[in-house]
Amino acid sequence: MIYRILLIIGIFLVIISLIYIKKINKSEEERYNEIVGMYSDINEYRRCSTELMDNIESLVDSTIVKINNNSEKVKYIDIDDHEVEEKNKINLFNVSDKFNNNEDLTEKVLTLNGIGLNNKEIAQKLGRGVREIDIILNMNENNKYVK
Repeated sequence: MIYRILLIIGIFLVIISLIYIKKINKSEEERYNEIVGMYSDINEYRRCSTELMDNIESLVDSTIVKINNNSEKVKYIDIDDHEVEEKNKINLFNVSDKFNNNEDLTEKVLTLNGIGLNNKEIAQKLGRGVREIDIILNMNENNKYVK
């Protein structure tokens, strides 16, 4: 009698174990399918980003070519033929007060640079950023080439 009860309990435990294993297997299969979906999404994103990078690279290349072509044209422009009144420039950009301050700043930067100060020293003396001084000097350098 005791053997029958133990046999029934054993069969019952085996059935419960099989149900539990099937439930876990189903959960793992769902996780696997989710991972497969993520993997395909990642591959699609990789393909799109590669395509985007190629497009950006070709855009940059074409822009560089255009800039090089335009810079050759700019070198030969005579500025005297294209005079623009200072008043129109100020109205165009709506920076009448800043324009004069920027001219003064540019003159100060060029003077200090002519004395022999480096960009960091000029920035400290004028209370400006080093990058701002770099930009002003580079713009002035570019203006020399256009003239």
